Amino acid sequence: MSLTGSGPEVHLDAFGTGFLVSTIGQIQGLEPTIAEMTAYFPGITHGIAISTEKVSSAADVAILKGNVSELGIKQVTC
Repeated sequence: MSLTGSGPEVHLDAFGTGFLVSTIGQIQGLEPTIAEMTAYFPGITHGIAISTEKVSSAADVAILKGNVSELGIKQVTC
């Protein structure tokens, strides 16, 4: 068994919790190779596309980013 080959792409739905940490859409909250991610917020009826901005090598934490400017949600305070 290896990670090389010509087999089909594997699609996995994974769920987790994150926190909005900046007004520019950073969501702190994973890192396999990610084809696409969607974030969902309480009270918002649709998901928003997000991307990985930074992954910690020391802890199970990542910074994710998406356009949340028109959602009217508040970031967590530091």
